Amino acid sequence: MVDLKLRHVDQKEVLNPSKLKAVVIPLVTPFSEKSKKPLVQVKDLDNLVASVVNHSGALFPAGNAGEGLSLDLENYNVLLTTVINSRDKHSINRVPVLAGVLKKEMSEITEFAKTANSVGADGIIFAPMLSRDPYKALETVLDATSLPVLLYSNPSMTEGKEIPFDLVQFAKDESKGRVVGIKSSSKDIQQFESVLKLKNASFKVFQGNTADAADSLEMGADGIVSVEANIKPKTFEGLWSTSKTPNSVAFEDNRLKIDDILRHLKAERKTNGMDSSEIVKYHLVKMGIFHSSRKY
Repeated sequence: MVDLKLRHVDQKEVLNPSKLKAVVIPLVTPFSEKSKKPLVQVKDLDNLVASVVNHSGALFPAGNAGEGLSLDLENYNVLLTTVINSRDKHSINRVPVLAGVLKKEMSEITEFAKTANSVGADGIIFAPMLSRDPYKALETVLDATSLPVLLYSNPSMTEGKEIPFDLVQFAKDESKGRVVGIKSSSKDIQQFESVLKLKNASFKVFQGNTADAADSLEMGADGIVSVEANIKPKTFEGLWSTSKTPNSVAFEDNRLKIDDILRHLKAERKTNGMDSSEIVKYHLVKMGIFHSSRKY
């Protein structure tokens, strides 16, 4: 075990963990079809934020669904700035913008975290298991910025590696309140149950695997993070709002709606050979929100 040696950083207005709840939408990123190099399509991104922001508890740009692993710093800056400006323009209640930092090298972690801080993000969602030394990576991101941090566990992008429970507990207990929660996309519901035991007023737990969203809310999760909410935000908002009365007719109806969405998207993905982000972009083009389904 290591000690987190955190330097003093100037504090901006700090996001209260109590505001972290409901449906966090991991925004997919639109890119221009015409440019030789992939460039964030600002107008399409504004359209997306306008369509989802008032059905969300937070916006999460540059996650795995938003191709945060591949984004260069220029596109990252444009992406975050556009999402923040669009949130300010379209949001009835000012929901937090939680910027993904999905980088492996310490220098990149520092650079991207500082950028998120400077453009005005409210928090960071950080994947320590991308690094060879997750403890050092955690120290690095906390040292780079004053922003609160949520851990991001997604085995599909970290060669099957979960964040070890000991690291989650260590981050919660030793970060002086800087690590305020975790988004877990584990398909192991028992692993999720273990993490859920750490939940309290200052440490929030979110389910990132949509298939387990309803069950996790019944178990007491603070919210869900679902890429499918890019195209069906009202349905996911409905699941969250009715989760306060689990087993109710309304909650079970929303559970069935989401099961149906997943079933149809899975069939379409298989038919078209698309991943989860591609199929969401495909539908956003059909809906007139995006003009291109280009990947980075």
